[in-house]
Amino acid sequence: MSLDLELIETGLNELSRLLEKENTKASIYICGGASLILRNIRSVAVTHDIDFVLPKDDKDLTELINLVAKNIDGLEENWLNPFCQAYNLEQALPKDWKLRSTLEKSYPSLEIYVFDNEDILFQKNWPRLIERKTLQI
Repeated sequence: MSLDLELIETGLNELSRLLEKENTKASIYICGGASLILRNIRSVAVTHDIDFVLPKDDKDLTELINLVAKNIDGLEENWLNPFCQAYNLEQALPKDWKLRSTLEKSYPSLEIYVFDNEDILFQKNWPRLIERKTLQI
């Protein structure tokens, strides 16, 4: 699966529509290559999924994310991937990452924040640094 800007925005818009239907709102923090695509600073504007952080574990939102995949052609179940949740965020990201994140898109029931460029680089390289033991935590 490859996601371009149009398909990313279609999925996020559908997620907002479903949230609105449920009479709820959500904010997510996009932390991978999709954040570069949303800000138009990635030279190859496609990604395989959207890595994100939820402020808290939200089972209802996860169910809606999966429903979006069923509603939109071209999206797979893991199109919006809580990959960043796999790490202890206190260790995996520099202090105050949330404060440096910026609101990139606002839908009626969904706010999309993107990581600061330095935090994206850190997050993308953190697993490799740990494996090579070049980063001490």
